[in-house]
Amino acid sequence: MKKFLIIKCGEAPALIRDQCGDYDDWIIKASGLGREYFKVQHIWQGEPLRHPDDFSATILADSPYHPGQRFPWINLLKNWLITARYSNSPVLGIGFGFLIMAQALGAKISQNPNGPVLNTVFVNVDPRFSNDPLLQNTGGSFESYINFTRYPSLLPSDIEVLAKNSAGMPMIIRVNNLYGVFFRPELNESIYRMYIKESKLPARSFLGAKLASEYKNQSIVPNFLASI
Repeated sequence: MKKFLIIKCGEAPALIRDQCGDYDDWIIKASGLGREYFKVQHIWQGEPLRHPDDFSATILADSPYHPGQRFPWINLLKNWLITARYSNSPVLGIGFGFLIMAQALGAKISQNPNGPVLNTVFVNVDPRFSNDPLLQNTGGSFESYINFTRYPSLLPSDIEVLAKNSAGMPMIIRVNNLYGVFFRPELNESIYRMYIKESKLPARSFLGAKLASEYKNQSIVPNFLASI
């Protein structure tokens, strides 16, 4: 069996890494599989990308960067995603991975006028897509963690929106075998609390750090891998 690929696009803040590990550690833990099933590629450090079909599936991790920055590796990743769109191997983009996927597919990404967002969010599934394998056991609505400074302000018509938040912002998108989730299904309460601590938000911010059901949120990554 081919391995699953995790594309790392940077590192989590040092304070969080020291206590909770890094993006790839969280994804692997959320998957319920051993690290031996995964290959981690550090594209931001110049490691070359192989063809998507060389792996069973790929997960694009979150990143401290944004897709509008003019790093060569960002353009390489956008081109890789265009190739992946017409390949057989599925891809899941998380956070930054969602944004760069959307932009590569023609979406407009805008800076959030209200500044950085670090919060919990309700993900409301469009009933037309409730049977999608990615959404098994999540129900019609579930809560997740989210953090962003940019968001998709305009999507082309060929991008399907499987779920939105209460404000109508896309939370899950799909094109062919490409899925993007704007929220953070790989986080748990401990990691999210470290994000709050690192951000230096007031103590009252910790009151919203516990989800009503982490199980639903954390089923996204294993659902994605199980659907292959």
